[in-house]
Amino acid sequence: MKEKAIRYCGPRWLPRVRLYGVEYFVDERLREFRDVTNPHDAIGFGSDRGRTMLREFFVVECRECGLEIGVSTDTCEHTVGCARCGHSFTVRAM
Repeated sequence: MKEKAIRYCGPRWLPRVRLYGVEYFVDERLREFRDVTNPHDAIGFGSDRGRTMLREFFVVECRECGLEIGVSTDTCEHTVGCARCGHSFTVRAM
């Protein structure tokens, strides 16, 4: 019998993505990217830079806990580590 993964039921964690050497939160509700180290540095999805950034990553879901993780499209193969549960898995760019 296959064992079910335990899903996280707490507050939603925002996906993160590393673009241009900076790690950003992807906040869909506020429609902006926010620098993880300086959340006041925000880039709106509707700005020229924001629209470019939206095309440069995709989101995968951790199979163990469901956390959404942003992965840059400029990679052929990428090992992703979940910030919440520590599970690692490999993804390929689309």
